[in-house]
Amino acid sequence: NWLPALNGGTGQELAQSALKLSRSLLLQRLAGCMCDMDIESVALAWNALKSILCTHTGAQAYKDLPGTLQRLAGRPSAGDGDSLGERLMVLLEPFDPAKSKGMRRPFQLPTAPAPCPPPITDAAVWDPAGQSHTQWVCGVTYALLKSGLVREEALVICAPLCLRQASLAEFVLPLALLDVARVPGDPEAGGAPGPTDLRDVAARHIAAHILPTTTAAARPRAVRLMIHVLLVLRACHIADLRRNGIAPSGAGRRSRGGAPKPAGCRFPAGLRSG
Repeated sequence: NWLPALNGGTGQELAQSALKLSRSLLLQRLAGCMCDMDIESVALAWNALKSILCTHTGAQAYKDLPGTLQRLAGRPSAGDGDSLGERLMVLLEPFDPAKSKGMRRPFQLPTAPAPCPPPITDAAVWDPAGQSHTQWVCGVTYALLKSGLVREEALVICAPLCLRQASLAEFVLPLALLDVARVPGDPEAGGAPGPTDLRDVAARHIAAHILPTTTAAARPRAVRLMIHVLLVLRACHIADLRRNGIAPSGAGRRSRGGAPKPAGCRFPAGLRSG
């Protein structure tokens, strides 16, 4: 659980810290996928690592690996090259474009064509009924990453692998929703769904299909995952409330002094928590 590792600040600053932290953790998870028994997953993980490390943010996450993992472990690095982060850097070195220019290997391995997901506004995407947990979490994460509303590049690159790896999809889904929550709505988006629309759609479907008592008994993993999503969003929301001088217990209500609503991460209506 990376949430306690975040530092204080505004909602936007917390969101940015979470996404920055997640990039190094994502590299760790992709390295683990390279050992998967499923050959297609290995090829997708290879392609994702190559693509992410070619981006500026991915290259920085690679450099930050030892410090990030030591920070999460709560102990300083011994500097002897034997920490988990330092061993991971060695494992991922062949994927680093700066280190592999002289190596003749394909940039992308051939993989099966990625399917076209249903619209993220479709209720069936969010409803876990009639699906296994793996089918549901992989499907909703993939549809969200392919919606065009997630701007965090490393997460979008992992979309094909999230369709096959439930553990990776569970890690990515809260971050993808956090990324959408921190983006202001676009009033000139025309008829296309924007971040504000998706926040409303997600809030409505999470409340209707995932959090009811009947679902909690039948799909406890889906409920736990969405509670984690809400904890992440709530942390950003409370940070914005405090920045504006509003007590957290007043979430969802305007103060008597008419304090302005906090800017930054927009907490979905109907899912606000004090």
